[in-house]
Amino acid sequence: MESVGVEGVANEVRTDYESGKTRSLAWRRSQLKALQRLLYEEEEGMFTALKQDLGKHQAEAYRDEVGILIKSVNYALENLKKWMTPCRVPVPLLAFPTRGELVPEPLGVVLIFSSWNFPIGLSLEPLIGAIAAGNAIVLKPSELAPASSNFLAKSVPKYLDSMSVKVVRGGPDVGQKLLEQKWDKIFFTGSSRVARIVMAAAAKHLTPVAVELGGKSPAIFDSLSSARDRKVAVERIVGAKWVPCSGQVCIGVDYVLVEEQFAPILIDQLKATLEKFYPRFDCLSRIINEQHFQRLSNLIKDPSVAATIIHGGSLDSETLFIEPTILLDPPLDAEIMNEEIFGPLLPIITLKKIEDSIEFIRARPKPLVIYAFTKDEKLRSRITAETSSGSLTFNDTMIQVLSLCNLIFITPWHRSRSFHCLLVVRVRRIAIWRSGWEWVRTVPRQVLLRHVQSHESRAEEELPAGVHVPVPAMGCMEAALHAIRLPLRLRHSAPSPAGLETRLISTRSPLLLAAMITAAIICRNNRLYLPFDIINR
Repeated sequence: MESVGVEGVANEVRTDYESGKTRSLAWRRSQLKALQRLLYEEEEGMFTALKQDLGKHQAEAYRDEVGILIKSVNYALENLKKWMTPCRVPVPLLAFPTRGELVPEPLGVVLIFSSWNFPIGLSLEPLIGAIAAGNAIVLKPSELAPASSNFLAKSVPKYLDSMSVKVVRGGPDVGQKLLEQKWDKIFFTGSSRVARIVMAAAAKHLTPVAVELGGKSPAIFDSLSSARDRKVAVERIVGAKWVPCSGQVCIGVDYVLVEEQFAPILIDQLKATLEKFYPRFDCLSRIINEQHFQRLSNLIKDPSVAATIIHGGSLDSETLFIEPTILLDPPLDAEIMNEEIFGPLLPIITLKKIEDSIEFIRARPKPLVIYAFTKDEKLRSRITAETSSGSLTFNDTMIQVLSLCNLIFITPWHRSRSFHCLLVVRVRRIAIWRSGWEWVRTVPRQVLLRHVQSHESRAEEELPAGVHVPVPAMGCMEAALHAIRLPLRLRHSAPSPAGLETRLISTRSPLLLAAMITAAIICRNNRLYLPFDIINR
């Protein structure tokens, strides 16, 4: 669908929705199966488009976009009938013999604006939920990822109902024309600046809007005493900063807070880990376009900021590539410390005491996520009680995406969240604690998941450069446990990305033992996208 006739497109989709065909279970299931076929049959086309737009390695493209989408559409197909089933609710005795039900009902015609950093994933993920909920959809991919936009414009009508699901390409002018139409729901992923425009336009029609924005997400790095703990923590920071889309991701680490005396150790380990993970940079994603390349370049060309670069910093304007760069104590009033970086630049801020990190974070806008690496129980308690963020993760990074996308998360389009069209899903905050022998437990208004990991070590097998899993010491068995929320105690040898050993210490019942054995069998596949395959099984 070319960037013309926007009003006609909106009217056509609404007319088709009013016919009632999208409400049936048969239509929803058929469209989800068609989307499933698209993901399998057009896999190479997606890899090619992502390579052209962002230079994504095929493994990265599958891990961060295609693999997640396959899992999501399979999950929707498995649960579709249950989601559509009316839910009985109690009624007062005074109303006897009345029966009360909550009946899921589609909102109507949905407009989806997707982002450029995951141009296929963030287009099709909300589309899955919108189809499952029985809506008609108009999808507007980002014009900043033209290859992915063209792929969607050609592939979606080929597989899906072209009357109920339409793709509209174009720039800001087309987006503005779309916002002038009447919609029943708008999904938007992008910057705060554009989100204000979207919400202002939606307010004219009282259209509900679901937005997913970014923010500056800090990592607190305490002085860990164990060399093994420091190594794993640094690998996880590197994985969260540079592995997904070369830092162009909203939940990546934006900057690190560390004590002055411990900073040299952290810097040395960051440099060594970068050299290990990326002996060459040909498999790292590039910056999306010249405008964003120039924006990032200006951040580090500021003389006061350039003087703080201690690693990297090279720029290639022809290939739009920026080397992974580490900065030590850039000025706090510099632009790099006051706007979301969204790129491969990592400032390290030193503090007199690590406890000062709490006040440092509180003095700034609320972050999307806080990562904290510490074994100090008192510091953990203070961070949990005295800071506020979309999610809070201890001793790991990005694990909230892998293992919690069906419990609570900051984005509204994951799995059943997009089906129910929720704007915000929040049980206070997610806090993931990873250390020692602990039981999974839940406290009021806060979900606390305690990962269990032994300190045994063994030789690690290395993956090819650029294919490193963002959370290398995250056992797939652990993800399975937390996904199905079983109160088990588990110990495993510290796993390498390419291999996994597990040992069951204790279980509560034969049923739980069977679930563990099943998860262990699944884990033996040792595929890069394995965590997505075991979630919610």
